[in-house]
Amino acid sequence: MSKYYGRLARRLDKRTLQFAKYTTVSPKVLPEVDNLALVSSRTGIYNYSTLYPMDGNDVIGDCTIAAVAKHITTVNGLVGRVVIPSLGDVVSQYRKMTGGPDTGLNMLDVMNTFRRTGMLGSNILGYVAVNPLNHAHVQQAIQIFGGVLVGMRVTTLTEKQFDMQTPWTPAPFTGELHEIYCPSYTNTHVSGVTWGGVQLGTWAWWDYSVDEVYCPMSIEVETFDNFDYDTAMSDLRALAA
Repeated sequence: MSKYYGRLARRLDKRTLQFAKYTTVSPKVLPEVDNLALVSSRTGIYNYSTLYPMDGNDVIGDCTIAAVAKHITTVNGLVGRVVIPSLGDVVSQYRKMTGGPDTGLNMLDVMNTFRRTGMLGSNILGYVAVNPLNHAHVQQAIQIFGGVLVGMRVTTLTEKQFDMQTPWTPAPFTGELHEIYCPSYTNTHVSGVTWGGVQLGTWAWWDYSVDEVYCPMSIEVETFDNFDYDTAMSDLRALAA
């Protein structure tokens, strides 16, 4: 099975809201969160390749839009709704944002489009960036919002370990960049969704490979425990003014 990537180099914007500003000083983090299992039990769909299809990322570099599709499926599944964006819609959104060519996209442009106009039939209230090296904040973001969008650097073992279904571990970088969606974690691993499957990665791999994390604030999320939602929304309104 062919695998494409498609994440462009990280683009920084000093105006981007930071998760650390809105969380508690000592976040209450569960030892593990398995949103993948919750989505399956609440939708009745236990085949992950059905819930999280390839979305064209075997023929084009649309991983940034495919990851958003996984987020939409997850946050809806957590409240018992089956929402799986179609292949056609994912590819159409990708081509719309690139202007047609298969150029890839950077995550920040995708997040801004998601916030301003919606995407794949869904809307978000906003988004915050999460420091990848702060595991407590990454875990808390997954716990509160259902998952995070993750930019990773591809290694020489990325595809091999995915095919063998062994956890990602550090290895030399290839220079390629990819985006996945992470809705679950334990003390030893994080679970990522990509290429029509679920892949574990060690936290050592995470610290080595992950350089960009965003947390969409979706309207499907009903509670914001340990997150200052009102201040975040006030800051978002100020940015939009």
